[in-house]
Amino acid sequence: MLCETTSALKKGWDYFCPLAGKVKSQKCHVCGEFCEVERDVFMSSCCAAAMAKMKSWRDVFTCSHVHDTWHLQARQLRQQLVSAVGRRQRAMLQADLDELLRERC
Repeated sequence: MLCETTSALKKGWDYFCPLAGKVKSQKCHVCGEFCEVERDVFMSSCCAAAMAKMKSWRDVFTCSHVHDTWHLQARQLRQQLVSAVGRRQRAMLQADLDELLRERC
């Protein structure tokens, strides 16, 4: 079972755990590929729930590229895009991201 604290995974970007049966498919927010899914996993949804020993049935969606170097770089660029202030900065980051995703293979 993969845990969101693993450095290669980032919940909400390339790792998702909605309640079981609520989502049919999920695209990775980093690369846009469909995620692999492990259905009906009895788990805590976050650190607070784990400390409270609260678990529920979840479907775990994980991008198959999560361990690839280019994917980590793309996620970092996407995260920078979210916090970018200026239009030029966003345009430069987007251009770098587009190039990385185009040349990933």
